[in-house]
Amino acid sequence: MAIVIVLVLPYLYIPSKIRKTMLAMIPANQKAAQGFLLNDKQWGKWWPASSTSTRDSVAGTYYYNGHSFKAGKRYLSGVDLITDYHTDSLKNVWTIIPIGKDSVKILWEYELTTSNNPIKRMGQHRESRQIQIDMAAILQQLASFLSDEQNTYGIKVNQAMVTDTLLITAKATLNHDPDAASIYGLIHQLHQYASKSGATVTNPPMLNKRRVDSTHTEVMVALPINKELKSSGAIVFKRMVRGNLLTTEIQGGPGTVNNAIHQLENYLVDHRYESPAMHFESLVTDRIQQADTSKWVTRIYYPVF
Repeated sequence: MAIVIVLVLPYLYIPSKIRKTMLAMIPANQKAAQGFLLNDKQWGKWWPASSTSTRDSVAGTYYYNGHSFKAGKRYLSGVDLITDYHTDSLKNVWTIIPIGKDSVKILWEYELTTSNNPIKRMGQHRESRQIQIDMAAILQQLASFLSDEQNTYGIKVNQAMVTDTLLITAKATLNHDPDAASIYGLIHQLHQYASKSGATVTNPPMLNKRRVDSTHTEVMVALPINKELKSSGAIVFKRMVRGNLLTTEIQGGPGTVNNAIHQLENYLVDHRYESPAMHFESLVTDRIQQADTSKWVTRIYYPVF
């Protein structure tokens, strides 16, 4: 009788359905969060580093604390989670809830229908507590990853204001990919004109490239200067508006620069910015003096509002 009482009392306190929820507030954009939560191929970038397993690695399956996890049915803003815990009749889902253009909530919820068998029900209750502990660790890792925009975009994005408002510019249309010699040939012309006109160059030269067609690229370069000058022939003076900018600084060659521009454009779209003007590269490293492209430092600026 004592054994029966010991078994029955805990059984009576375990509901027929165990429901648990967990919510994480994350300073991350909705599209970035969706990209790393709904696409299970991206899970490896944020999955807890301690999630080791002796089992064979299976594509799309991740492990934590000896258990496997993989994506099930996907929704517009959520995904079912399939695990190998012993419990059956388990609802397990992640949902992304936007709360602004730069913040989201990630809701984890599950529902377990417990057995009528007292011993099995108590086992399910214990395991549901372990599931909650494991999921808290996984959700914390996801939140930590998404909170750092350098993880989600691969670059550090900063906000700034236009400071170089006085520019002299020149452009050319090339029938080949822009190279350092072509770009710095134009920049040299601007330096000569600034020096002849008594102007001081205040920051590194600026560059914008635009593909005209399959064989031609338009290159525009600019020099920030300290005073207003008259335009002269192919050299045009421009006054910039003191507007807002998105900026990033990267180190590497043309491929690295192009990827950073692409990611900055993704950031602009994801955060619902509009751009009133073309982006430009600030050539911090002189490409003629430094031939090693891996050492090139470039700042990229995108005007936004």
